[in-house]
Amino acid sequence: MELLPISIGQAGNQINYQLANLFKNEKEVIFKGSEGLMKNFLVDTESKVIKKNYLESPLSKFYLEGVNFINSNSGRGNNWALGYSMEYQEYSYYNNHSKQNICIESFEKINKFIEKCDFLKGFLFIHSLNGGTGSGVSSRLIEMLKEEYPKFSLIDCPVIGFNSNNYLIIFS
Repeated sequence: MELLPISIGQAGNQINYQLANLFKNEKEVIFKGSEGLMKNFLVDTESKVIKKNYLESPLSKFYLEGVNFINSNSGRGNNWALGYSMEYQEYSYYNNHSKQNICIESFEKINKFIEKCDFLKGFLFIHSLNGGTGSGVSSRLIEMLKEEYPKFSLIDCPVIGFNSNNYLIIFS
C-alpha cells in the first residue's frame, strides 16, 4: 500500500527530517519516489524549520521547493483555532502577491500530487498535538482529505511535545 507522508508544524517536520536522513539512501521506502525525490509534503506556517532542515542541508537535492513545501510567513501562536480557521489568510511564502489559507493551499497541492499517483491508498500524518499549526492545521487538513478521499487509509502519528526538543509519538 502506498502512503503519502504529510508532516505538519515544527515537531512534524523535525521528525520527518530525521526519517528522511535515515531513508535518503534507500531505494524502496515510503518516503522516496522512483525519481529520487522524497515523496512527502512538509507543511508549516513558519519557514525556519523547513529552511534549516531541508533547503540549507544536504537533503535539499531530494526536495523541490514549492512542490514538497507548503509554508507561510507567520506562525499560529499556539492557537488551535487560528490554525483550524478557513478564514485566516496570509501571503504565501512562495507567492507574495496573493493571500491564501495554508489549509487550502496544502489541499490543492496534495490533490495535484494524487492525480499523478497510480497506487496511492492513504496518508501518513506526522504532527504535534501542541501549537496552532501541528494541531489546528492538521485537524482541518485531515478533515478535508477524509471528505475528499473517504476510502483512503489514514495513519495518524500525533506527537506530544514536552521539555525542549523531546517528543512522545503516539500511533493511531
